[in-house]
Amino acid sequence: MDPGTVGVKFVKRRNCSSLDVSFENGVMKIPPLCIYECIVPILRNLIAFEQCFLETSNHVTFYADLMDDNLIDAPEDVKLLHDAEILRIGVSNQKEVARFFNWLCTQGQS
Repeated sequence: MDPGTVGVKFVKRRNCSSLDVSFENGVMKIPPLCIYECIVPILRNLIAFEQCFLETSNHVTFYADLMDDNLIDAPEDVKLLHDAEILRIGVSNQKEVARFFNWLCTQGQS
């Protein structure tokens, strides 16, 4: 992903739901997400819950798919979102975060 090429600016969204993403006039506003080791099982379980119960919303699944399928392919993408204060990286490095989102969405589809 090269935001300069596609003309997208990433901005940390403030004062909103933790999964409220918007795109308008070339600006994508995304709420911040802290990435720590403990977030892995939490997100996996929330995605599994959403997929098991049809009456629930799919906000977590949507957020994970957005990150994996559209925004994060490589560590450079993680750095871009980290620099925009959208991703806060705790104990993981950028390569591990990119791998995590790629793996998370693959697991959810199986």
